[in-house]
Amino acid sequence: TGAFWTAIPTSPAATVVEMDDGARLHGKRLVELTGREFAHFVWGCAIEALGGMSHVHVLLVTGKRAGALNGFPPLPSNFQSVAVVPQLELLPLCDAFITHGGMGSIMEAIVH
Repeated sequence: TGAFWTAIPTSPAATVVEMDDGARLHGKRLVELTGREFAHFVWGCAIEALGGMSHVHVLLVTGKRAGALNGFPPLPSNFQSVAVVPQLELLPLCDAFITHGGMGSIMEAIVH
């Protein structure tokens, strides 16, 4: 967790926990998110933006932690959730790749 933004554009599907205890960083209010909360925020935005688009298939990779989608409504019919994928094999087949921005994912995406 840590300081991210002054304000996060929230959506109904997002889980955002604000810890406004008066703390400031460079005059900006701090917002603290756990990794799970951040993932839920990103997944919620993707579901809102891409849900129901029949010409788009979304592979939502949740990781191995059980219950990653707890609290979410059923996924739209064009979404498929899996724990893990062979990323290097999958990337050449993708038109778009939304990632958490880790160095491995970024470097693999650049290669493909």
